[in-house]
Amino acid sequence: MWVVFQITAYEAVFASTCFQRYRTSIFGGSQETADALLHFIDAVERRNLKINFNPANMILYGTAEPIPALERLGTQVVSVHCKDGTWPPKDKPGALGSEMPIGQGLVGMDRFVSTLKKIGYKGPLVIEREVSLDQDMDDRHKEGVSH
Repeated sequence: MWVVFQITAYEAVFASTCFQRYRTSIFGGSQETADALLHFIDAVERRNLKINFNPANMILYGTAEPIPALERLGTQVVSVHCKDGTWPPKDKPGALGSEMPIGQGLVGMDRFVSTLKKIGYKGPLVIEREVSLDQDMDDRHKEGVSH
């Protein structure tokens, strides 16, 4: 963790000294709790350090419910990946949940988008899918979506 802390701190300092309006995404995967992310940002002491939020990863890694985390992180979120998934099996410690097509997992996309509006997020919603091309094509065909 110390190495990540140092690299992130140096990156934020470099960006701010180059007079750029640069935002650094940290922990883009959102595997950490909201409190851990906020603690990290406070510890680095750089105002230009922000968060890329991925609600499904909180579920996939069994970290926390994403909607309350998003509410807690609020204006620190400057980038969003939209992805859906299921919780890891409780009987398999260390296992991951399963990624699902958007709307078929447990994120609750309507509530997620509503919460983004509530916190004032106005950026893009980047759809992320981390499956094989074959799986992606199978999912598209099931839904009747052409490429």
